[in-house]
This record gives sequence, structure tokens and C-alpha cells, in this order.
Amino acid sequence: MKYLSVAEKLTLEAVCRRFQSLVYSVLGQQSVIDFTGSCVWGSAHSNLSKYRSKSPVQLTQGLKFCTYKMLIMNANHLTTLRLEEYRCIFDVNVFAAIGQLAVNLEDLCLLFSSKRNHYTSMKTIFSRCSKLRIFGLEGFFNTSGSNELLRDLRQCKYLEVLRLGMITHLDFALLRKLKAPLRELSIRNVTTLSNFRSNDGFPGFAGFPFNSTLTTFRLFIFLHSLHPELGDWLQDWLPSMACKCPALTQLQLDCHGFAEPPNFKTFNNLKVLHCMINGRDEIEVLLRSALPDVEDLYIDFYPGEVHDLTVDFSLAPTSVKSLTLPSVALDDDSYKNLLRMPKLQRVFVKNEKFSLAQLKQLVAHVQLVEIGAAMVFVDLATAQELTELRRKALAEGRYRFPSLYLDHDEPLVLHVNYTHHAAFANPLIKIKDHKLDKYIYERVGSCRLDNEWLFYGHDFLQNMHELLRDSQILYGHLR
Repeated sequence: MKYLSVAEKLTLEAVCRRFQSLVYSVLGQQSVIDFTGSCVWGSAHSNLSKYRSKSPVQLTQGLKFCTYKMLIMNANHLTTLRLEEYRCIFDVNVFAAIGQLAVNLEDLCLLFSSKRNHYTSMKTIFSRCSKLRIFGLEGFFNTSGSNELLRDLRQCKYLEVLRLGMITHLDFALLRKLKAPLRELSIRNVTTLSNFRSNDGFPGFAGFPFNSTLTTFRLFIFLHSLHPELGDWLQDWLPSMACKCPALTQLQLDCHGFAEPPNFKTFNNLKVLHCMINGRDEIEVLLRSALPDVEDLYIDFYPGEVHDLTVDFSLAPTSVKSLTLPSVALDDDSYKNLLRMPKLQRVFVKNEKFSLAQLKQLVAHVQLVEIGAAMVFVDLATAQELTELRRKALAEGRYRFPSLYLDHDEPLVLHVNYTHHAAFANPLIKIKDHKLDKYIYERVGSCRLDNEWLFYGHDFLQNMHELLRDSQILYGHLR
């Protein structure tokens, strides 16, 4: 069986009951099907699209057949389903099949094609999947389609997590009519927003039925889509959110629309604060305005050229345990200042100007237990050098402050670009070579399907900006 493709296994299923039982044991009874990751069903769909000899009608029928078989084989066991239209067929019949068969579905993420601008009703899913708790959607729907989606979502009575991205329009009046006890609301890359204020004229979060349960809020919008009233509304809704959402612990915010840097001291329970700011001068303003109890602080610039900065981190809350600076390039003095933060344990950086010397400076700080430096290349010899540096720092620390150090310390975790073929791990340093963005966002509970969240640092836009700048320079030289 292991040598057969999924399509061949499905054909084999029709031979006899024994083969059918064997195929079901291999492909069926799965609780998680994720077409965005390594999944046998996902590979089946992607392989079907490679058959260029087949007509579009045959390919569509093949994709539908594979989708229906996937749902039938895993019906009652399926709790997590992540689909994208590039590998699947999204129509009323497929959505009806999901609603009728996957009755125990708890987590659903749908990624619609960028070529589609109309919405396909999902009422069957929302009405029949009564256990649905997490729903994420990316779709380039028009205004009427976006409004219809929000109307359909009213049938989700127990939804806890709602993530919407790339839709053309978001009507806050319809969002206020949701009856679900949302714990997380994520809105990103929405072209236009409307009805910021409630019917009674109150700004911000007045009128939302899920205010008392909301613990996580994310708001990111396109830079070119700022509404004339959005700046005033943003200034009003932050104090309103702090008052109306007492359980809020995570806030990820695009500060571009604010007339001035926001003040977060009105939030009582905020622990995770992620912000994108306009310029270098706003970093220290943000540090001053952060809540004293914030533990995870993430600061990033908008795409553009980043220079070496000098930042006084003594202004930051003393409670910060994790600091992430994706495109913020600091000078050596700032890193020395950063290491004086009393509770800091994790530092994540991602910019080309971060040097190996600065990495060594962080490694030698024994208080840190995790360092992310995705742009730094480390070979075996360098890894051994970092290990020796860590050993000396620990020995010196134990000698100077013996009561603060245990004999069995956890190894320092490094997220770097490791070039050696074999993994590196010893009692002092453990190197992990994987996508740092994905890891950071999984730490704070973000969905892996949300690609824009994973690339919070806007690496793509940053690279495009630099390529455009380089091409302009080259064009100037050619002229």
C-alpha cells in the first residue's frame, strides 16, 4: 500500500471488501486534515492538478471525488479541517457535504482563490457543525459577499475564534450582531471598513456582545485603504476596548492609522503587545506607554530602509520576558542596554544588520534561555565557539552569584540558519533551524494557515521595497 498514490488506493477500494477495509484503515479515521501541510489527502489533490492531459471538467470531477471520499472516510472523526481552493473545489455541494458529514468539526480554515470575488454560502456548515469553535477565512470577496458571510456567521452560536483576512469590506454593524462568545477576533488586510460606531453613537467596542469574553484582538489593514474617519475612531476605541474588554490579554495592532502613538496603560490585564509603528522616533514612546505587566513585546517598522538605532530600553516595562524586533536594527550600545532588562529571557531579531558579534553578546548573557537570529549563518565551528562562550559565562556567573545558578541548567535554544548537515545539541546549547516566524506566532496561539500573520515582519514587502530601491539606483546609473 505504501507504494501506491492516494488516487490508486481509492481505485483499489472498489475491488473487494477486504481491500476497502484496508484502504479505510490507511486513509480513514483521521481527526486532522490539513491541505496546507504534509497530508496524504493534500498530496492527492495537488497530484490531480498535474494531469495536464485531462480536461478542466475531468480535473474538477476528480477533485470533487477526492474531496467527497475524504469526508466520507473521516466523517465523524474529523475535528480539524484546513482547505485551500487551489487544491480543492469550493462550491455549495462541497460545503453542504462538510456540514452533513463532519458533524464533530471544531476547527475550520478556508483559503479561497484570489481570482474569486463572490461568496459561496456556508449556511450548512454553520448550522449543522454545532461544535465549531475556530473559523478562519481568507477570501477576496466583494462587498455583498463579505456582508453575506457575516450574516451566515450568526448561526455559529458557540464560535470562539474568528479570523478574517483579505476580504474587500468589513461592516462593523454586522459584526456587532454576532451572538458567539468570541475569545479571539482577528481582522487583517481588509480593503474598507464601515460603521465604526454603534447605532447609539458610542465609539469603539460599545455594542459588541462578546466584549466580556474577548482575550485576543488583532487589527491590520492595507496601507492604502485608510478611511478618513478611521484615525479618529482608532483613537476612541482603544480606551473603549480597555473598558469594555476586561479579559483582553493579547493585542496585535497596526498603528499606522493613529494620529499619535497610542497609550496602552489603560489595559489592566494585557500580557502580549505586538505593534507596527511608523518610524524610529516612536519606539521609545511605545516603550513608555506599554503596560507595566506586559510580558511579550513585539515591535516592528513598516517596510522601508532601517538604519542603526540607539534605543533606551530602560524605558521598557520591567516585566518584559520576551522581546521581538524583526526589522529593527540596533547598535551595540542598544543591545548592551537591552540586556539590563531584569526579567528578559527571550530575544528574537530578524534583520540583515544583526551580526555574529551581536549574537555572541546575547549568548554570553546567561539570563537568556532562547535567542532567535534568523539571518545569522552558523556552521559547526561557530556553534562550538558559541558553546564555549556560554560555558565560560555560566562558570563566571556561578562563581560571582552561586545562589542564583543551579547545577543542571536548561540548554540555551538558538534559532539560527544552521549550515551543518547534522543537528547540534548539547547540555549548553540547542540549535533549531526552522522558520522563526512560524515559531513566534505559534507561541502566542496564531494559526499556521494565516500566512500574513506568520510574516508579521512583512518580509515580502520589505524585500520588494529593497528590490525596487536597488532597481531605481541601477536605472539611475544606466542613464
